[in-house]
Amino acid sequence: MNITKWMGVCACSLLVLAATGWAYDVGPKNSTDSTPVPDVDKLGVGPLQGPSHGNDNGCWAATAANVLAGAGWGVGANAQARADNIYNDFVQTFGSSDPNDPNQMYIQLGGNCGAAAKWWVHNVGLNSAKEGAGYTPDCNYVNFRTIDRTLSSTDYSFLLNELTRCQYVSVFWLIPGQDLGHGMTLVGGNTYGTLDASGEVSIWHNSDWDPAVGDDEVYTNAWRSAPPNECTWFLDYHGTPGNQNDDWIAEGAFLDCPGKPKPVNAIDTFDVHYYYGITNTVDPNYPQAYVSKVQMLATGEKYGTYDAPDLRVGSGQTTEPYWVTEDPNDPNYRTLIVPNEVVENQNKVLWLSVDYNTPIGLDPNQTPPPVVVFDDADTEITLDSYEWQLDPNGKGEQVLMKYVFSDQPDWERVVFPGDPFRTLSGNILEWNIATECIPEPATLSLLALGAVALLRRRGN
Repeated sequence: MNITKWMGVCACSLLVLAATGWAYDVGPKNSTDSTPVPDVDKLGVGPLQGPSHGNDNGCWAATAANVLAGAGWGVGANAQARADNIYNDFVQTFGSSDPNDPNQMYIQLGGNCGAAAKWWVHNVGLNSAKEGAGYTPDCNYVNFRTIDRTLSSTDYSFLLNELTRCQYVSVFWLIPGQDLGHGMTLVGGNTYGTLDASGEVSIWHNSDWDPAVGDDEVYTNAWRSAPPNECTWFLDYHGTPGNQNDDWIAEGAFLDCPGKPKPVNAIDTFDVHYYYGITNTVDPNYPQAYVSKVQMLATGEKYGTYDAPDLRVGSGQTTEPYWVTEDPNDPNYRTLIVPNEVVENQNKVLWLSVDYNTPIGLDPNQTPPPVVVFDDADTEITLDSYEWQLDPNGKGEQVLMKYVFSDQPDWERVVFPGDPFRTLSGNILEWNIATECIPEPATLSLLALGAVALLRRRGN
């Protein structure tokens, strides 16, 4: 994955508002091991390195390391140690020696936290997990969300709510008037509308280390209108409320989310997330403001051009899933087509994870939602198995459903049981689909016969 194509470089200046006297609605948040969310300092700054080096643009790598390690990825004695090790993986791959300090490594490339986290998971974490090296997260944080657009006040409150559900969140900031950006890890703050709009704050872990501040750095949120109106999320990063021209603009977010664990091969392939708050329409009253809706996003690493039956996408080739109809009154409104890349001598397994806002029961044998899956010949695929799991903090619940195909179809058709799966209403927070390829039964038999023959040869 080319992580340098996503964003520009990172700014390194730092002014922070005092946290004294603020009461937070959310946070500061802890990692899954009950230690604080990590606060990785870029190699060009920090207590060991001294003053900031302007050529260190590794905020995206440090933020990705914070999010991943906070969620349980990596190896180390605690979340901070795991994050430092993950950051070192980025430095070893993307760093370059500072010509003024040949003993020090810096990341001079621009990047994006979400792309960086997915690069690390697929090139380091999952590979190590397959080798049994312990990188698989203890709390099963195997789902990743990317919000690639200008964020609004609704998005901000949504992200704070996600923190309380034990998700881990980073935000990318655009610096007006400069070809610069900066990534930081969100760990808490005041929900939009709970205070005067000019006084709400957010809490961050910032890779631009400052000894006078420590880990929990507090900034005032800046809005372009007052509650309850929808408006763009700005940050008064420099503590100059009289100057709106230097406020930073929230231009995207990345989340690491829990879920019932899927096989490593399923996480590593075509992965479809459907969740609240990533598509938008412009609010005509506030040109920079957006209204949150829903959208599908393919986040798997190993996908290319897949087959699909819908010629609207061009000769039946696409890489994105799509709904059969956009008409809420059409019975096909809840029908999803998932494109497939055909792999010879392999059968397809489809994993469907449904995430509920609140627990619907503790019985592991409770009935899952009646989702019906078909192959490309309209043959219904029987539900093979399912498992329930509570969120680590008990605020929600997921079910992981498994459908096993007897072939490798050109596409899969998934029919959901009700509109809440399409509109994400009621108790449905989100859902995601992952696919996995497994050897055909005949191939397994041949492998078994080969193993028997090998044992016989060894016995002679």
